[in-house]
Amino acid sequence: MKERTWLSILLSYAGPCRGKMAASVALAVGGSAEDPLISKSYIDGEYTTQTLAKAEERIGALDAEMEANACDYEKLNALVADKDAAQAELDALYLRWEELSEAAGEA
Repeated sequence: MKERTWLSILLSYAGPCRGKMAASVALAVGGSAEDPLISKSYIDGEYTTQTLAKAEERIGALDAEMEANACDYEKLNALVADKDAAQAELDALYLRWEELSEAAGEA
C-alpha cells in the first residue's frame, strides 16, 4: 500500500476547503533557496533569471537568422521587427530584475 504522509492524510479529509488548507499549510511552511517551496523572492529571482536567459538566447538566434538572410530584404525586415520586439521584452525584463534586486537589497 502506498505510504501516506501526514499532509496527504490531512488534505484528504479536508473536503471542500482542500485548496484553502493547502495554501495555508504551504504558507506556514515557508521556503528558502535550499527549500524553495513558496519563497516569492526565490521564485521571482529564478523565474526572472531563466526568462532573461531565454530572451537573450532569442535575440542571439534572431541575430544569426538576420545574418543568414542578409540578402532577403523582406525576410530581413520581418526579422528586424521581431528583434525589436524581443529587445523591448528583454529591456522590460531587465527593469523587473532591477526592481526585484533593489527590493531585496541586492543592488
